Amino acid sequence: MLVIHEENKLSTHDHDPIIFAPEVAEMLGGIPLATLRYWTYTGTGPRSFKLGRRRAYRLSEVRSWLAAQETAAHA
Repeated sequence: MLVIHEENKLSTHDHDPIIFAPEVAEMLGGIPLATLRYWTYTGTGPRSFKLGRRRAYRLSEVRSWLAAQETAAHA
């Protein structure tokens, strides 16, 4: 189960929080952070952006990417 810690969650509005790599990795089944970095490097992972020194993701982008992977797997 994904638990997003309040200290790791930022948001410009409550409906689409910003989450960071450890939460995304957990959300994607506990994948290694190195895999997430590789997907970012190759452009195959969820859309992300830099926020200071940290890689940040919109929760909606991660969910959309995950749904697309699921759809592609069933095609």
